[in-house]
Amino acid sequence: MSKLFQILGFLVLVSTSLLAQEKYFHDLRGMEDSTGTTHLFYRIFEETNGCRGNNFTNNINRFNTSTEHEELFIRNGSSSSYYIDGCESQSYHSIDFEFLGFDPSKYVESGVGCSLDCGYGLSTYADSYAQTGFTPVRVLEIDPHRNQIIIGSNFDFESFSGKTLVLPMAGIESEFYLENFFYGIADSVKTLENSIIDISPIHNGVYYFSNMDNHLFRSTDFGLNSFVVDTSGIPWSNAEEYVYDIDSTSIYTKTSTQDDQFYFVSSNKNGTINSWTALFIETEDFFFDIGKNKPGTVYLSKQDSLMISSDFGQHFSFLFKFSDKIKGLYKKPSSNILYVLTNRELIELNVESLQQQVLKSLPVSNEVSSEIPTSITLHQNYPNPFNPSTVISYQLTGNSMVSLRVFDALGREVAVLVDELKSAGSHQVTFDASGLASGVYYYVLNVSHSNERVIRKMTLIK
Repeated sequence: MSKLFQILGFLVLVSTSLLAQEKYFHDLRGMEDSTGTTHLFYRIFEETNGCRGNNFTNNINRFNTSTEHEELFIRNGSSSSYYIDGCESQSYHSIDFEFLGFDPSKYVESGVGCSLDCGYGLSTYADSYAQTGFTPVRVLEIDPHRNQIIIGSNFDFESFSGKTLVLPMAGIESEFYLENFFYGIADSVKTLENSIIDISPIHNGVYYFSNMDNHLFRSTDFGLNSFVVDTSGIPWSNAEEYVYDIDSTSIYTKTSTQDDQFYFVSSNKNGTINSWTALFIETEDFFFDIGKNKPGTVYLSKQDSLMISSDFGQHFSFLFKFSDKIKGLYKKPSSNILYVLTNRELIELNVESLQQQVLKSLPVSNEVSSEIPTSITLHQNYPNPFNPSTVISYQLTGNSMVSLRVFDALGREVAVLVDELKSAGSHQVTFDASGLASGVYYYVLNVSHSNERVIRKMTLIK
């Protein structure tokens, strides 16, 4: 999974009416177990109530396509409750997870938990847990050839900044597995230069790394030695995990720039030097997966439309239109089935006949709320933690001069999101923190006609 980096300078996008959408799907992933059954993993965002305004759940659920059974996989979200000293809030956000082989119940996961402060950590299916302090895990990978867990860190932290940690998986079934490494047997943890992007599942020992200069490195000896293979300006430091075509030479990935330019990137020579090409750029996020039963077939989303390529992503044509925006794709191997996640539905699509079956659906309202709020409210930003952008919404009881500003943990103003007359009703603004370092930030709403001042906390993770 991807994330990015430093230097001040950011964009704040326009304020619009707040959509009354309170529950929706996003972030689809899939895997095949040892019996060939597909397990799908997705988040369900839902607003909840708390003593500090609207909170939310953003749990990761697992859906067994054979039994059509859905269950909670990893709990995520933000909540607030009254305690002796007043209202306290806490949150947890899962950053990445990887499976150990073909068993969907055995996995390693990274995340960040926040209460008064935030802490990054790793956990396993055996309830093993360890904090990594202020070093967030950017990428998690499993090397099946050497039975190792590979951990890539971010570039803007002192501890293990931009490095890769290698942990042997021996003893992972123990609840003390991670605790032993981070608090005890530190000598067993190896460190590699630069931050891991991906490990080839096809070619034994081939690792890919990036650095702060957006250079791509390739290693053929499990990361012991690596060599630069691309310096073309592709933003490798924000690249997502690679997808490997069945021709054993073509590789695809997605990445983005600080100003939200999204690239579909491919290599036609096993990721070697001068083989990488940015095939096109989109100004909105997209999702893709490969055919998995025919080399060169790539499926890609464009808003609510599904596109297809039969020439290794060089050209795309329209295939199918859905009723809502696509939020994830997963192609089942050796079949014509493509699983499509939209804001409201989980759909099974036959890519040959174009027949679709809705597996799960959510009641979602996209109507704009026209009611005048009875109180001034500053909502918790979503997503939170976030990278690099997040949406902040607020409600006004009457027309008023409004200021919405962002401050860092030292009280320094880093952004002015709103500073103008606003009408009564619901509003939202997007805060893009691409140029800021990871950490805790505060956003402050001042409403002049009532002299009200509301403060909330948010966390940027890169």
